[in-house]
Amino acid sequence: MTVPRDPTPLALLGLKSSLEAPTGTPKDNQSSRRPGGTTRNNLISQQGERGRGHAALALHLSRIAVTMAAGAMLVVAYLNIDLVQQVSPIFDPVSDYVYYNGVAFVVSVLLLMAGGFAVTTGLTRAGVPHSTGVKVLFGLWFLGLTLVAIFPGNPSVDVSTVAGEIHRFGGAVFLTSLPVACWLLARSLRDHPVWMVTAGRLRGVAVVGVLTAASFGVAQFVQWLPQGLLERFALTAEVALVIVLALTIRRAAR
Repeated sequence: MTVPRDPTPLALLGLKSSLEAPTGTPKDNQSSRRPGGTTRNNLISQQGERGRGHAALALHLSRIAVTMAAGAMLVVAYLNIDLVQQVSPIFDPVSDYVYYNGVAFVVSVLLLMAGGFAVTTGLTRAGVPHSTGVKVLFGLWFLGLTLVAIFPGNPSVDVSTVAGEIHRFGGAVFLTSLPVACWLLARSLRDHPVWMVTAGRLRGVAVVGVLTAASFGVAQFVQWLPQGLLERFALTAEVALVIVLALTIRRAAR
């Protein structure tokens, strides 16, 4: 007796069986995993925890920046009061304090540098967009402050030394670098709706910083201008910029 032959080709049977196979195969389940057995959900969870860690660190850095900048200003205020008989806050530069209380002067510079370091690190941690040009200007700001701390200023208007000229150069660099960096940062943030208010505030303080720094620069050549007072205005603007940047970091972290 002859058995009837199934007219369906074997290739079609194999294709049919493969089409009818369940979709949740082990291979598909394994494709949702990463090396080491980490699933997509775990990966997302780890990324969320990392983001919260960066935000917490950014908030901490913003507080450090405000504290350090305010500390630098308090030290200078103390020197203004304590050495008012030796250094005139109206006509003498802040660098003259180094000849009467060099430790306090260097401490004020280091505090400002610490605040700036906290700000630059916090901007990155908080994800605040800033260009390479801003980073370069921050680097120049640190360089200028380092030169100011290492090299003492000229002992008087009539006496010029190599160290004094390096000190003047460092002062010019750090007084101009931070305001320009903040102006560029504000310019890059103004296109983002979330940052419009912050950008306006930062730009306003940056303009004040540029104007006060320029006024102090003019006072280097026009002797009758109150050089000391103009420099103190410029330093106040520097501290204000660090604080505004710290507040920007805090807002981004939250």
